[in-house]
Amino acid sequence: MTTSDAGVSPSPLPYPTLGVAGIILTAAAAAWVGPTLDRLLPFTVLYSAWTVLLLVVVFRYGALLRRPAVLLGGAVLLRLIFLPTVPDLSVDPFRYLWDGWLTASGVNPYRWVPSDPALVHRQGEILFQEMNSRDFFSIYPPLSQWLFLPAGALYERLGWPGSFLVLKGTITLAETVGLWLLYRAMTARSLDLRYLALYAWNPLTVVAVAGVGHSEGGLILGLGMLALGLARGRATMAWIGLGLAVISKGVPLLLAPLLLKHHWTHRGPASTLQAMGLGLAPAAALAAPFLFQGLVGRALASADLYVSLFQFNAGLYAVLASLVDTLPGVDPRAFLGPALRAGYLGLAVWIWLRHPATRFGDVIRGSLLLFGLYLVTATTVHPWYLLWGLCLVPLVRWHTAAWLWVAWAAMPTYLAYVGVREGALAAVFWGGALLFVLRDEWPALRGPLLRWAGARKARQIAPHLAGETVLDLGAGEGFVGQNLARTAGRTVLLADLAPVFRVPVPGFVFDGRSLPLPDGSVDTVVLSLVLHHARDPERLLREALRVARRRVVITESTFRWHLERRLLEVLDRQVNRERGGGTMDQEPLRFDTARGWEERVRTAGGRVLLSRRLNRVGHRHHLLVAAPVEDAGLPFNGETQPSPKRWNSST
Repeated sequence: MTTSDAGVSPSPLPYPTLGVAGIILTAAAAAWVGPTLDRLLPFTVLYSAWTVLLLVVVFRYGALLRRPAVLLGGAVLLRLIFLPTVPDLSVDPFRYLWDGWLTASGVNPYRWVPSDPALVHRQGEILFQEMNSRDFFSIYPPLSQWLFLPAGALYERLGWPGSFLVLKGTITLAETVGLWLLYRAMTARSLDLRYLALYAWNPLTVVAVAGVGHSEGGLILGLGMLALGLARGRATMAWIGLGLAVISKGVPLLLAPLLLKHHWTHRGPASTLQAMGLGLAPAAALAAPFLFQGLVGRALASADLYVSLFQFNAGLYAVLASLVDTLPGVDPRAFLGPALRAGYLGLAVWIWLRHPATRFGDVIRGSLLLFGLYLVTATTVHPWYLLWGLCLVPLVRWHTAAWLWVAWAAMPTYLAYVGVREGALAAVFWGGALLFVLRDEWPALRGPLLRWAGARKARQIAPHLAGETVLDLGAGEGFVGQNLARTAGRTVLLADLAPVFRVPVPGFVFDGRSLPLPDGSVDTVVLSLVLHHARDPERLLREALRVARRRVVITESTFRWHLERRLLEVLDRQVNRERGGGTMDQEPLRFDTARGWEERVRTAGGRVLLSRRLNRVGHRHHLLVAAPVEDAGLPFNGETQPSPKRWNSST
């Protein structure tokens, strides 16, 4: 069987069927092992296998997932598999049930902290004994409280874990309805349905909602309705969804200005305000029974304590805290969390004002940006927080790789509870996300970063130039040569295989093998991170030594072990995507060791005057200074040596 679907490889029917079966069986094995601390390592292995199978099925055999019965039926089946499990990865469900129990008893869950003497008759229960926030007012918004209520009403009859299974069922039902709304939104926009599996079948989604029972189910319900309202152009529905999301988690309140901006553009102020008023009414009605004087102050006070006292899998906070910790007598928890929160709010305002919100995709991408930056600046990033953005990724496929990476890397962060260093786990989580974001944003970042890198490379090379004329061989955009001309006062000529120069410095194109210059026509030839891209490095070295009167200055990325070489190849191809006329990342790479390059210089007829590593941290950036044999007897001390000859740049 073949398919014409873009991005989906043709395959016989059994392959996607086997892939789907593999996901179901792996999920069943993971549920049988149990997402518990004593079996965390084998569970993480199965979780990883599940992730890999999902990616293979979606990106290689995705046609099967476009069938609603397969996509939605598989999502429901995965949730049913995990509903009977009783994990111990989080103590949050004890507080959920506590709040639901109070509500069912006619007690407002926001009125007292669990340790208050007014609740002493309930403090002998397992819910009180196991929760970790006895001295905090509840921070779970009203829609979450409504989801806690059915299980809380049955707690005295079913106890633990019976009421916990009811709680998970209620939250999973809300999340599944949200998933169906996302499906309807994608159908309304004629989007590729297979990508919805990246959320619906993702092990993080299934484990966090149906396994551990986190309250994000209400949030997904609200965001699904928001997406469907946007997709169909129904403003009131979109505002209903936003209202439900806000009274489920609070954080989606940050999306309101984007939604307001979108509808204001398309509908005008009067219609927008009417839709907003009607849309937020259901959320207000659901919140009303819990309101009392002082509620907001108590909720904000508890939120401030969480920000100040708790820290887990933090990104920017952890980096800054490690720096502040070096200062004597300074506790980063006292100010760093609130400072980052203030900084985030400033960024949010900038996004509200500058980010486009005209189209459906604009609002979804803006929402992903707001959620992503919130996580980057947060003091605590629990795995289930990632569902906020993961559910929106299929709608626009923006930074998909980064969201999928953190969805996988979230599970290993639990290994911190069994002795693995939290810092190392956070480095994997955030480091991988950063690399994927940089890869996606590289076209926009490439110009500024190449200019910065060109200036840095020029500073490293300038002390080793001899004479006044320089040939920047393999110059690329020309930023190294431009900086050598500007800061070192040399006359520079650029050369490369294609006319990709972006600086006002003279240059020419050559075939990569023979330079159209006479012998000894320049004082110094510079080869900055060029030779590993050359089709024939030895011949290019001979040409460089032929046209150089005094020096050939080489910088190269080197390695000592095979794994380093493989890593260099991967990074080089990512960094050089679309450079050199669009083919630079497709050519074979010829990395070598430092000693290997020294020997190649000698073989090409030069003499190595200096060989040393340029950096202490990161890839092995190596410097070689060589000279033609006839000039090799001149004294060399690493400093600039003037030449009595001058080369005319108009040559």
